[in-house]
Amino acid sequence: SDSVVEKRIVFNLDQTFQWWRLTIEDSGNSDAFITLGIFKMGVFYEFVRNIKEGFGITPSDPSSISRTPGAYSQGQVKDRFRTANVMIPVIEDTQRDKLSAIFNKIGNNKPCILELDPTNRISEDSMYCRMTTPLPFINRTLNYYDVTQINFEELTR
Repeated sequence: SDSVVEKRIVFNLDQTFQWWRLTIEDSGNSDAFITLGIFKMGVFYEFVRNIKEGFGITPSDPSSISRTPGAYSQGQVKDRFRTANVMIPVIEDTQRDKLSAIFNKIGNNKPCILELDPTNRISEDSMYCRMTTPLPFINRTLNYYDVTQINFEELTR
C-alpha cells in the first residue's frame, strides 16, 4: 500500500502437472528486466486442526550499528526476518503421527513453508522458514495431544 514491493508471493494451486510454465508480463516496465527470487514447489500438508489463534509474529532486524552520541552512526545492514510462534491444540493420534513424520523429514535444519492464514492473507502471513524448536507433544487425554509451542524463523537469503 505504500509502494514497497512485497518480497514474498505465495500461491496454492490445486492442479498437478508434470511441467509448469510461468509467464510474467510487464509491458510498462521501463527497466527492460525483472528480478525474481526463489521458486519453491512441492507437496503440502494441511492440518485437520489448524494452529491456535493468537499465534505470534515478531519482525527482527539483526543489523548492527556502532553508536556515536550526537552523530549519525553507520552500521552493517542485514536482511530483516520474522519469527513465528504457533500452537496446535487438541490433535488426534493420526495428526500427531503426521507431524512426527514431517519433523523426522525436515527436523530443525531443512526449510519449509508455513502458512499462518492460507485463506485470507496468504502472501503476507506465509514464510519460507526453518523450525527452530523440538516438536513438543503434551498428552491432554487418551489419544488427544496439544502441540504447545513451535517456533519458526524466516529464511530471507
